[in-house]
Amino acid sequence: MRWWHRRENLQKFLTDGERLVDECEAYLRGQLAPRVLGGWQEVPMWVWLNSFAHGTRQDIAAVGDGRRGWPLSYLAAVVLEAAEDDRTLRALQSSALIPLELQMLGSGHEAHPEAHEFVTRMARAIRSYRESTQR
Repeated sequence: MRWWHRRENLQKFLTDGERLVDECEAYLRGQLAPRVLGGWQEVPMWVWLNSFAHGTRQDIAAVGDGRRGWPLSYLAAVVLEAAEDDRTLRALQSSALIPLELQMLGSGHEAHPEAHEFVTRMARAIRSYRESTQR
């Protein structure tokens, strides 16, 4: 039995409220894409912003490991370069990436950008953060 079959079986026994709590925890840990969407299917680019906005350095490095395409690899490298340690990563996340995530979640059609637009928006947010901290 594979792990995803066990997770699917577990989901059958959870109440709607328990599933909601489970998904909220995944969101806050930066595990939305792999948890809710299974990680095996094509995931829209914007969903991966959750991993950058809430994940650890290890989570971000895993997203950028090259198995998910150049946009995520590039963005993982940019995020990790901008945040030399855990403290600066948390500052980058709270100052730039979480606000971008909330903006995209609340924007309707803009929440589904193409890969190049997603990369541009994230890179712009990171650049803006870096400029604001270098003053």
